Amino acid sequence: MSTPPVSAPATPAAPSALARRASRWAGLVLAVVLAAGLLGCGWLVYASKIEWLPASWTRDDALHGELTHRIAKQLSNAWLPEQAARLERAGSWLLLHDTGPRVRSGCPGWLFLTEELQVHRDAQANAQAKLQAVIALRQKLAQRDIALLVAVVPDKSRIAAAQLCGLSRPAQLEARAAQWVAGLQQAGVRTIDL
Repeated sequence: MSTPPVSAPATPAAPSALARRASRWAGLVLAVVLAAGLLGCGWLVYASKIEWLPASWTRDDALHGELTHRIAKQLSNAWLPEQAARLERAGSWLLLHDTGPRVRSGCPGWLFLTEELQVHRDAQANAQAKLQAVIALRQKLAQRDIALLVAVVPDKSRIAAAQLCGLSRPAQLEARAAQWVAGLQQAGVRTIDL
């Protein structure tokens, strides 16, 4: 058994007078917002506040979109995008109780940064770079007879794991703080793991 074909009308129905008036205002508002955004981004470009290409970049950065991500992030610092993002976040939370992409809800009354629950692809390389920076800082301070003590502050998701309520914390993150402290101690940096 087949479904009988449905014939579409030859011409679409004419929009109502209200729809025609509303569409004009919607189009005007959209044009004003787009023009304001263009002016704001144009000002950033004119004022040379945008670094088109960083001093050093790799082929991997280009292939993974890091270069365009940097430009987009710089453009989002214009006044209009910042205000629009702030209003959108407030409206999303107040009207829909939506936390947005950067925050996750745990147990009632508990919010966690999404970043704390993610494993980053260059985590090991980033940890090594930070370790080298801390060692260099310790050496500079030692030249001035200043001792460095690094206090390792845990992620909220680690110290309040009981409040995650359904949010999963990757197993790879469990040993991260211990590895960081061990690396610092092997380099001779005094540490406190809070």
